[in-house]
Amino acid sequence: MTCLADGSVFLDRRAPCLHKLVQQRGHGPRTSLRGLVLPHLEIGIRAMFAVIKTGGKQYTVAADQKIELGKLPAKPGDIVTFPVILLGGDNPTIGSPMVSGALVAAEVVEHARGDKVIAFKKRRRQNSRRKRGHRQDYTVVRITEILTDGKQPSKEVKPRQAKSKTAKSGETKEKASAEK
Repeated sequence: MTCLADGSVFLDRRAPCLHKLVQQRGHGPRTSLRGLVLPHLEIGIRAMFAVIKTGGKQYTVAADQKIELGKLPAKPGDIVTFPVILLGGDNPTIGSPMVSGALVAAEVVEHARGDKVIAFKKRRRQNSRRKRGHRQDYTVVRITEILTDGKQPSKEVKPRQAKSKTAKSGETKEKASAEK
């Protein structure tokens, strides 16, 4: 499901929980659901999101979201900032070309490589074949905060909430330390 700045809601037909709504509203890969009240979404509260531009592409991001970008010249653990094209939420703002005083801060999580893409070319009856592989480099970043009004990002990474551990894992650690 995709929400646009003007309040339009588009639904991907493959969404498992809302497939009946698509059947009622028509067929197509992206059926418009403008004005539709979704029971599991709270009305009146819109999460803050931003559209950023990096590497010639635009990305819609929200706080605490992980995204894969083209390779960035930063080390894991560094804080990087991106200019904002559009701010969404309770007070949407469209930049011309950028929203003044708005930044998106992100923490570099890791550098990785994508799956191998094989380009195989063959000219029939000429004994001519060429096989070439390519792996794209990318950077995984976690959006830490969306800043407005000229605020600057914090230089240190905010600690994430630790997930609660189950009793079973605690019992195994106690048993392992008791055996030693």
